[in-house]
Amino acid sequence: MLVSYVRLLGPEFNENGQAGKFMERHPYVLAAIDEISRRAVTVTGSEEVGEAVQKALEELRAYWLKMTKANVGTQLGYRTRKDGQTIGLLRQPGQGMRILTRLW
Repeated sequence: MLVSYVRLLGPEFNENGQAGKFMERHPYVLAAIDEISRRAVTVTGSEEVGEAVQKALEELRAYWLKMTKANVGTQLGYRTRKDGQTIGLLRQPGQGMRILTRLW
């Protein structure tokens, strides 16, 4: 959800190869974390749930940043390409565990 929300907020992260341009404090990332966390509180009526959602999103943000730094010499994409260069950040459900899984 975090990746999808960030991609919807503007064109900077839309294309597959732009996953590697991720910046930890980008306004889209901060807005997505804030808005998703607030929605969790609104839906559940629980501040604790909102805090848990925010913590989980912060962990996803840290993972995304780690992946951008770990893939030096390759390109980080949302999906792996068969070009020998593009490593996928996201996985389809059922393709093994990964912190970020595409649900579309």
